[in-house]
Amino acid sequence: MENKDIIFALDIGTRSIIGIVCTQEDEKLKIVASEIIEHEKRTMYDGQIHDIDGVAKIVSKVKYSLESQIGFQLKRVAIAAAGRALKTASGSAQMDVDFTSEVDKTSVESIELEAIQNAQSLLGETLEKQGAKYYCVGHSVSAYYLDGNYIESLIGHRGEQISVEILATFLPNIVVDSLYSVMDRVGLEVESLTLEPIAAINIAIKKNMRLLNLAMVDIGAGTCDIAVTNNGTISAYAMVPGAGDKITEAISHKYLLDFDTAEIVKRQLSSPGNITFSDIVGIETVISAQEMVSSIEDSIRDMGVQIAQEILKYNTKPPGAVFLVGGASQIPLLPQVIADELGIPLQRVALRDSSIANEFEGIEDRLRGPDSITPLGIALEHSINAKKNFIEIVFNEKSIRMFNSKVLTVSDALVMSGFNPRNLIPQSGDEFVYSLNGSERHLKGLPGMPAQIVLNGKDSSLTDVLSDGDKITVLSAQKGDQRKPSLYECLKLEWYDDVAIAKSSIGVNGIDATSDSTLSSGDSITIKPTGEYISNAAPANTAYDEFSDPAYSTDELDFDFDYESSDEYENDDEFESLSPPASHENSVKIQKFMSVVVNGERVDISHSKEKFILTDIFEYIDFDISKPQGFLTMSVNGTRESFNYKLKTGDVIEISWK
Repeated sequence: MENKDIIFALDIGTRSIIGIVCTQEDEKLKIVASEIIEHEKRTMYDGQIHDIDGVAKIVSKVKYSLESQIGFQLKRVAIAAAGRALKTASGSAQMDVDFTSEVDKTSVESIELEAIQNAQSLLGETLEKQGAKYYCVGHSVSAYYLDGNYIESLIGHRGEQISVEILATFLPNIVVDSLYSVMDRVGLEVESLTLEPIAAINIAIKKNMRLLNLAMVDIGAGTCDIAVTNNGTISAYAMVPGAGDKITEAISHKYLLDFDTAEIVKRQLSSPGNITFSDIVGIETVISAQEMVSSIEDSIRDMGVQIAQEILKYNTKPPGAVFLVGGASQIPLLPQVIADELGIPLQRVALRDSSIANEFEGIEDRLRGPDSITPLGIALEHSINAKKNFIEIVFNEKSIRMFNSKVLTVSDALVMSGFNPRNLIPQSGDEFVYSLNGSERHLKGLPGMPAQIVLNGKDSSLTDVLSDGDKITVLSAQKGDQRKPSLYECLKLEWYDDVAIAKSSIGVNGIDATSDSTLSSGDSITIKPTGEYISNAAPANTAYDEFSDPAYSTDELDFDFDYESSDEYENDDEFESLSPPASHENSVKIQKFMSVVVNGERVDISHSKEKFILTDIFEYIDFDISKPQGFLTMSVNGTRESFNYKLKTGDVIEISWK
């Protein structure tokens, strides 16, 4: 047996350090050595290393004992970052979107990333560690909203604003740094790093059970680590402070015991007989375990209630079952309290010990308890998924180290780099604004250029999986240009034909101008007819409205169109006329007639548009689109059509919210 053939797993706990050495034999892991040594003093609190040298001293003793058993020096180790160090924060983000376009996947991914960054920022403020660095180890979406209304999925819908609420889990880098400092002091190379809840759940809840909604609670001395499974994955992490040490402290205060004596007493709470101890004054007490449990029942109930409430907070409903692991999971009454608070049968709150670790052979008696689940899980995680604890990638020419606890994607790199997700979304150019005879007009800017994501020289997406050494380049989305219409183009947009333009007096900002003059945003255009004309654009079968009043002016014929609301100009550099030329003094206004069926009712329409499109129908029916009530569905003759579909007589239209 050589060093390269073994797995050395080390569980650094608040109360003790457990080390196991095993070898891979066929499909089993055979334990060839183990050691458990308690800390000589309280060098760790709530799972966090406070005295690096003190912890290193005990790790060195465990390492030496194991080396004596196997006959050679250990060089590499598999460890786990304390799940109790995980920090969970909620975050939200919202974004204005264009109602005329469907919400796409990029927009949803972008707003989720922004919500994660907001959660990370909030976490820093809460812990008053603005400069601290956190690794995001996972997130889940709590809710999507479209225009303020809850919706299960945003993709494909239309609205004016989208928003998201998420729960994100972060690991402070101080946890990783302190672990590495301890390993450096004892001459061990970290071969792999996982999270304690992930390690424990490998034993407590097998992968073939994770389709079910289950919760695992690892109750240690410092905290209770919680992991929730659903739909085949670990869907949430949570943590309750206090745990076993809180019960020890309750015994200490109740019976005037020093902490170490109280800890010894606590371990006898499950015994059937009496417990004997002496307090700090020297008075000896003999009491039954059941009586002592009753005397500290409030502390036990408080811990059980907190565990149940934390599960409900992140799972939103009682899980199908709860599995308890860890040394303090053996505290009497605790399973009953958790079951009562969750509203599930007591038999569905089960204690797990290493008897369920059928992946191992040679488990010694001292490794049989629930406190051995995590070290066994660390070894198992390494054997299944041996990998570097961090990967190094290059993001926009900057090296970034990423915690390798899950499948990492390009979006994770964006979070770690602090890249602003809003830079993924292209913006339309500034509006071009002009006025015609005193009425203001708005022309929407040209579409922007989408962001470009390149992974190792190839076009990529936010969901592409990363590997060690990958190189990512992200070019921010570009804002579109402002339209630059000429005076002639603006007049054509106002339905003036060439004859009308030729027979009119035109001014820009009070100065005479010709139709080929250039314009700037904010210009004021005036146009007045200088003579009579008859438009020759009228079809033979159209009706005419003749204006015989020679004093009829263009001011009275002006109508205000909001060109921003039409996607006619979204992707077209040309400006098409959507309606007949405007009438002028003694000019002709063309009227057209059509009849359609909308939601089962006949609608007769008289209009003067060159092309009557689907969205124009809202001018003739009673259907309020100003307050979206879901996804607007529009079909013509049984087929879903776009907003600018050209209607004709006889079309059957269905419009509804879904």
